[in-house]
Amino acid sequence: MTNTAWGTFGNAHVKAKDGSVAALADKLHNERTRLFDDWQEKKKVFEAAQVAEREARAAMIAAWSDKLNDPMADGAESIDTGFGKLTITHTLDYKLSAVEEVDKALDEIEKSQEGGNVIAERLVSWKPEISVRELRLLTNEQRAIIDNVLTIKPASKSVAFKPVAGA
Repeated sequence: MTNTAWGTFGNAHVKAKDGSVAALADKLHNERTRLFDDWQEKKKVFEAAQVAEREARAAMIAAWSDKLNDPMADGAESIDTGFGKLTITHTLDYKLSAVEEVDKALDEIEKSQEGGNVIAERLVSWKPEISVRELRLLTNEQRAIIDNVLTIKPASKSVAFKPVAGA
């Protein structure tokens, strides 16, 4: 019978043939380090690919777009390339100021003309957002009520790494 120690790291099972806890700990450490190094390398490749793709896209848009010099262009531009249809979509980001300022502006629009209230209602839509901090403070009874209108599903995981000084 062999003297083998087994351990689990995440979904990976590792074993140390000599059965020692120290050997198993070393094996786990080595596997974790290998996975970390693999992630770091792939992350660098991915980031470089993102930069290259952005540069290639900008060059392609510069070569094909008729709206290149219009920073306020908005909408789609369809171009027949001779080898296919290229669609370049120009978009603008719209952001509103603080809620109080927006409310004041909407009040002014409402008063600006007859039917201004309809314009103001259609102009800005309010998106409900949940406060996770407040959600966690609810009683079980309150939580049961909000759970009827709340869907929770896993988001993608993120990983951050801050190297130790001097590493």
